[in-house]
Amino acid sequence: MNARTAKKIVYDFYDISCPTKEDRFQFCKAMDYIIESERLPEFITGYGSYYYEQSRFDLALRYYEMAAEMNYVPAYECLGYIWYYGRTGKVDYKKAFECFSFAMERGSLVAAYKIADMYKNGYYVKKDEKKNIEIVEGVYEKVKDSDFLGDPVAAVSLRLARIRKEQGRREEAIDLLLRAKNFQKSIVNYHSFFGDLKMMEDVVFELYSMVDFDEKDMDLFDLIYLFRKPASVTFWYKQKQYEIDAVTSEGKICIRFDGKTYPSMFDLLQKGRIGTVGLPAAGRIMYGFEVK
Repeated sequence: MNARTAKKIVYDFYDISCPTKEDRFQFCKAMDYIIESERLPEFITGYGSYYYEQSRFDLALRYYEMAAEMNYVPAYECLGYIWYYGRTGKVDYKKAFECFSFAMERGSLVAAYKIADMYKNGYYVKKDEKKNIEIVEGVYEKVKDSDFLGDPVAAVSLRLARIRKEQGRREEAIDLLLRAKNFQKSIVNYHSFFGDLKMMEDVVFELYSMVDFDEKDMDLFDLIYLFRKPASVTFWYKQKQYEIDAVTSEGKICIRFDGKTYPSMFDLLQKGRIGTVGLPAAGRIMYGFEVK
């Protein structure tokens, strides 16, 4: 293997919606080669994020710290998440604040809205709603016209929508949530990482706390809200009709689709396929949703 081949394997892996075990093996082999031979911080951080998605947070921490030693800003952003949520077993808001602050001061918009969260909740710092609003509004101004999927459009729009809701500016809040949902669709259609699905869930539930759920105008991601309780939904994809069922099993909702059972809607969105196409990617051209 050489550096060019290894990088191609890595880039190709990121375009696979549902990687196989072999895909993952080749990706890890390529990453190991790049990190050992070139020590590029962007690849080191990317490897950490791969393990973060696998919930192997000890390895994620290892690679994030390795890249942070090179003063790589995205690595500090990722470390902030490790400590903010206590992914390795211990919440440390002081470390989270320090990591997010380092990244925010160097232009990270994600770190900025997480600092806003810390002021809102009083984590490590004194609660300061004015500071929270100031930061959120500032970040929103930078991303409001963005179509770059790497920008935190949905996360910031959701936070600003909650602020506008508290301020009694209901229509603005709804518009922000609709913008957030449409933007997050593009992300999840491409990459169904748990954190992105959780963001979609937060947006959907916030939206339907403000507007009525319309069974005649729904999409794949609205099932996150609908399937809080048992229901059956049909839809069309490439001129063929499919059915998804939410059923109760041992007191919990599980999802049945195409002869398989999934423990949650998140699990379905991460692992479900129509043929070789991941379900979120297929969602772009699904139509005719109907609750049975």
